[in-house]
Amino acid sequence: MKMELLYQLKFEYTYILPPIFFSKDTHLSSQHYFELTGEVSGKINGKFRGVNHPVKRSDDVFLSNTQAVIETDDAAFIYLDLKGYGVVPNQHADLYRSYMGPIKHVSDHEKYRSLNKIWCFGEGEVGATVDKKVTHTSGTTVINVYALHWEPLQK
Repeated sequence: MKMELLYQLKFEYTYILPPIFFSKDTHLSSQHYFELTGEVSGKINGKFRGVNHPVKRSDDVFLSNTQAVIETDDAAFIYLDLKGYGVVPNQHADLYRSYMGPIKHVSDHEKYRSLNKIWCFGEGEVGATVDKKVTHTSGTTVINVYALHWEPLQK
């Protein structure tokens, strides 16, 4: 398999609802709602908008569940479905959350239709600071998105 950097996604959380906690005593598991606005640059360039409605597990891992769209500079629309893990790296617990996960794209534009047949993978850093109750964030989230290209197995 070959990985190719497709674009870099940068976004801010523009609207956040208070979380719903599943356990009133511990506040360890919760449902969240975040609206996102930003841009992509690289082999794809344009505006980005989406909604993430992750669940936070009791081990402090966010399970990302984002549906979004890129409006490209050449007037195409690319729909995205981002899943993955948001994890606080131990050595950077006060700074940021890391993100890693698969990304699917769908477009009917001729230039971007090839994305419909490949998987992509994202890695990045979620906004600079997140309060303990995750009722607000500040900072920019940056995710590098890589296209995964199949290659014949080596024998």
